[in-house]
Amino acid sequence: MSDRRQGPRYPCQLRVGIIYPDGKTKLLWAHDISDRGLSLHCDQGDALGTALKIVVFVYSVEAKGQIGIHASARICNCVFDSLEGDFRIGLFIEDFEADGEAAFQATLEYIASPLIVRANNAGGGDFRSIKRIVSFPLRRRIKLTLEDGTFLPGWTENVTPSIMRVNLTRKLFEDTVYALSVPIVLPNGGDVVTVQAKATVQDITFRPMGSFATQLQVFDYQNNGDALLKEELCQRFPEAQAMFENWNEPEQTAAPSETNETEALQPLAAGRNKPTSS
Repeated sequence: MSDRRQGPRYPCQLRVGIIYPDGKTKLLWAHDISDRGLSLHCDQGDALGTALKIVVFVYSVEAKGQIGIHASARICNCVFDSLEGDFRIGLFIEDFEADGEAAFQATLEYIASPLIVRANNAGGGDFRSIKRIVSFPLRRRIKLTLEDGTFLPGWTENVTPSIMRVNLTRKLFEDTVYALSVPIVLPNGGDVVTVQAKATVQDITFRPMGSFATQLQVFDYQNNGDALLKEELCQRFPEAQAMFENWNEPEQTAAPSETNETEALQPLAAGRNKPTSS
């Protein structure tokens, strides 16, 4: 079965609920989006052609919170990602429920909007601005060292050298500093090195399935680790090069908070409400 996702694909970080034909449900992350499709990370592979019901969670300005876009989809691609240690599953969306298609296209247009970096010298100053704060969907298994010396693993969701949003299974204390280990893939040879740094917890949002979206401010890299991370980001994401060249990322600047988003996932297999249009 060929992959029918023909349109351009854009990096994203969207939560997607999956309902399998047998009623089993999963809550996964989409790491890219296209006109009629999504690519997901999953801990196991699935058969090509499997029909699914999905709920894509997006932020709605009108609803002032997160809504669910309901649709029918099928699996059109499934490959093992040796670097991440999981599977990438491609979904082709066949049909939307209610006004879901309009909300999906609005989300795609926002994500696909080009990064605008411009210098404004009005008033004699050198001001650099971007259309929105940019981070990059680099998914890595990180490790935090806790107060008792034990390790807490987690997955990065969005990354810049100074701000990382990670998914953890345990709630940490805000304003607390932890030792952080991050794997970085070096260019050319592709060797993986572990970079050490420190991280302060800035913001925590509870998510379904007992996980915690945790925003970390990262600093005090060892052995030039921040430069290595920048180098990998530039290699993987073309827009990163422009950002690092034209905008000096403030060390204390936080990424947008998710506290306005409900992120409440009702049971997917039953009792679903109609999605709110955005």
